[in-house]
Amino acid sequence: MKSSEIAPSAPRKNTAPLLLLLLIALAVRGGVLFTSLSSLNDDPDAYAQLADNWYSYGVFGDKTQATAFRPPLYPWLLKELVWVQSAQDRTRFAKRGNALSDRESAKARQSKAAAVRENLSLSRNASIAFLHWLLGMLTVAMVYKLARLSNLPPGWSVCAGLLVAFDPILLQQSRLVMTETLAAFFAAALILGTTLCVQNRKSRFRWMLFLFLGALFGLSTLCRPAFFAFAGLVFLGLVFVEIKNSFADAVVLPGLFLVGVALAVSPWLLRNLREFDKPILTTTHGGYTLYLANNPELYRHYENTPAWTLWNPEEFHERRTEEYGQALESAGFLTGSKEAELFQDRWTREKALETIKGNRQTFLYSCALRAGELWRVLPNDVPDKAPRGVKRSLSGQIKTYARYAIALFYTWEFFFAALALISLAITSCRSMKKQSKEAPPCRSIAAFGTTPLFWGVLLVLSVQIPHLFYWTNMRMRAPLEVFVPIVAILGVYTLKQLFFTQSSKTKNTEKQ
Repeated sequence: MKSSEIAPSAPRKNTAPLLLLLLIALAVRGGVLFTSLSSLNDDPDAYAQLADNWYSYGVFGDKTQATAFRPPLYPWLLKELVWVQSAQDRTRFAKRGNALSDRESAKARQSKAAAVRENLSLSRNASIAFLHWLLGMLTVAMVYKLARLSNLPPGWSVCAGLLVAFDPILLQQSRLVMTETLAAFFAAALILGTTLCVQNRKSRFRWMLFLFLGALFGLSTLCRPAFFAFAGLVFLGLVFVEIKNSFADAVVLPGLFLVGVALAVSPWLLRNLREFDKPILTTTHGGYTLYLANNPELYRHYENTPAWTLWNPEEFHERRTEEYGQALESAGFLTGSKEAELFQDRWTREKALETIKGNRQTFLYSCALRAGELWRVLPNDVPDKAPRGVKRSLSGQIKTYARYAIALFYTWEFFFAALALISLAITSCRSMKKQSKEAPPCRSIAAFGTTPLFWGVLLVLSVQIPHLFYWTNMRMRAPLEVFVPIVAILGVYTLKQLFFTQSSKTKNTEKQ
């Protein structure tokens, strides 16, 4: 090469679209979170309570009583926010509260003590908000990468990320101390990780990649046990995709994947074996969730009201508490003991199966209703607290408008997602017909396994199938809201390409 010649440089990646997306997501997610810190005071599923107990007593449970009723990863993350919940912070606030002169009245002391507790609560809420903010930003960034791997241009990939950043379910759940934000993060990470592992399966580090992928899946099950279904489908998918290369890869790589899952889950399994003398792989919450979705009160509600009418579970909870207390007393277990927790899971599961066996037609009808509940676009209308005969308050009217805006958002998203799936199915059938003489159809399907779309469809199945039987509502769809927006934007992009192609053909015909 002559000295005057310059070697061509590698093309630089354009990071501007991703940076713009992250700035918008930063503002949207941050604005929603930090303007509603007080909503993090609520602890509907007792995750914060579990985290506080874990920090104070070193036990995942109630004081020194261990539990397996909830998955442990999210409470562990809350516990590990030591820079907010550390003894130094508590001491600092306590000193501020105790720095009171003897002349101050008891009322002033109580007022300042309340202010100290409020500051502690605000500090804790800010730390949870920051955690959800960080998880949300990482989720949006991974969705952008998944959209790019789905062959969407950068600008269109930004649109997919924006749909996730503005998603109503994800925004609402990020304001609560619940697992949906972490579950959505895992959903995006699992699809992205699986896609990259399959695309790099010829790398010399492929053994390590599949092992780490399995460990990531294992961690996700400690956030939400439903990810076990996704892990099972991905294992079968990996076998199918790899078998076209070699039988050894179809055995070894999925096998390493399972080893990774086992390594991540085994500490929780062994802990439960030690505490409960039983190898609990998931939680002791499954029986309750199954019974909540299949109980006599709910079935009567299904039989006597129009589909998807809001159900009031108060009567069910009252009857369940009474019957469970009697059953627990008959079994001779103490309330709140480990034996009682295992008994509760087994008892509720048996009651649910009893309800299903005695009402088979209603059960099938309820499965259809739960499928619709998972994919519904209009949130439930929670009754306004205003007295009868009084016009609905302004806040109630705003909530009504917000519900219909959310319905429009998801209707638009689902329409274009369905359009993309139909287009993809037609294109795949045509491609398989053309390649049928050259290569078996299974190879074309296996090639589809190198795209995020294949693994995203498996994610949808892994969420939908269990929620045909277990308690379901819109928020259970949170992990899917990192994949559906990609398919929706793909549908818009496909429609745009179709009209652009048709318009170009028409112009060329007119010129000729």
